Amino acid sequence: MISVCDAVEVRTKMRHIHDAISETLGFRALQQEIGRDVHQLKLMLHEPGYYRPDADDVSTGDEGWNIYTQDAVDTVDRSRGYLRGIVDAIERLWSELEREGRALEVRWIQR
Repeated sequence: MISVCDAVEVRTKMRHIHDAISETLGFRALQQEIGRDVHQLKLMLHEPGYYRPDADDVSTGDEGWNIYTQDAVDTVDRSRGYLRGIVDAIERLWSELEREGRALEVRWIQR
């Protein structure tokens, strides 16, 4: 038999552990990343053909252009062997865009 103290701190901690394990609503902050930096990531992933390779471009006119959408998440997940960590990913993508001569164009579009 396990005896659990009736102290509020213990019950609160037990509830937090239960909610986290069961992924009950409220165990974490829900958010969706939105901003120009998301568009920059999409552009950088699009140019070498990782993100939406069949599209002509990724413009600010596209729906969800500045939202970290599931297709962008999936692109990053698929390329984990190449893109390890966000800092490493940014450096690698800029290097690849430089090699392809596309970095200036991407920087210009972002302005």
